[in-house]
Amino acid sequence: MELTTTRRGRSGFTLIEMVVALFVSLIVVAALGKIMLVNSRSWKAGNDKVYLQQNISDAVERMSHSIRSSRRLRVVSATEFRTYDADGTLTHTYRRFSTAAGQRLQEDGRDMAPWACNSFSCSANADTTSLTLAVTLQNADGESAARNTRITLRNRTMPF
Repeated sequence: MELTTTRRGRSGFTLIEMVVALFVSLIVVAALGKIMLVNSRSWKAGNDKVYLQQNISDAVERMSHSIRSSRRLRVVSATEFRTYDADGTLTHTYRRFSTAAGQRLQEDGRDMAPWACNSFSCSANADTTSLTLAVTLQNADGESAARNTRITLRNRTMPF
């Protein structure tokens, strides 16, 4: 009696083929995971930068609107100015203020953005028809955005 082993009639993979296939699959999955992690971090960094830019644009736009709609403007210091209506009533105060969370840009005592305000300066221009604002905000990751603008009053001059 002769014992022989044949593969006839049997289908499937050997143990070594399965281990090699598993190892190759593991490498592919690990590479895809790394790519997704890098893309996720990159997307988050880009999204944070866009959010920072949007915050600074919104803050400057709100200040611009307040200045243009006011009848009187008073620059209190290089980091604070106030707007008044036609009756001389204070409408808004904008300033850079120290809080427990650091320097913040504030409108009427409320933070205008959730980020640290690295710099804020306002200066009346000599022609008394415009105000120059410079704002820099920084997020928790250390990225910063700056915005400088000159706000011109429409069809009037203003006593500063």
